[in-house]
Amino acid sequence: MRKIWSWILIDKNKRVLLIKRIYTKKNNPNYWWFPWWWNEENETMEETTIREVKEEIWLDFKITKLFWVSEYWKSHLFRFLWEYSWKIIIQEEECDWYWWFSYEETKKLLMSENMIYFLKKLYDEWLIK
Repeated sequence: MRKIWSWILIDKNKRVLLIKRIYTKKNNPNYWWFPWWWNEENETMEETTIREVKEEIWLDFKITKLFWVSEYWKSHLFRFLWEYSWKIIIQEEECDWYWWFSYEETKKLLMSENMIYFLKKLYDEWLIK
């Protein structure tokens, strides 16, 4: 089974960071997502996540919690919570915007059912407002 890592970034106001996939993407263009990526050979989930977060949005952070592990589309999904610092700079070939959203604000966004499920879980766990 292939591994996919996803990270959940939450700010001090309990808002979640989402990125908007660029319109030229083949899969889910203009959808809002948590940042994520496939692992490279022999990488741990932490190594993949640290590398990809840095590559996609130039963010420095440290792991604070493994939030959720699940299976989706024949893959393992790992959701992490972080402490972070730095200015976010998006990778333009991957996404065209990012923002910090409250749970209520996420309800107005174009998202997959999977994303809606995870956001509700974050809300139910009191991790986002």
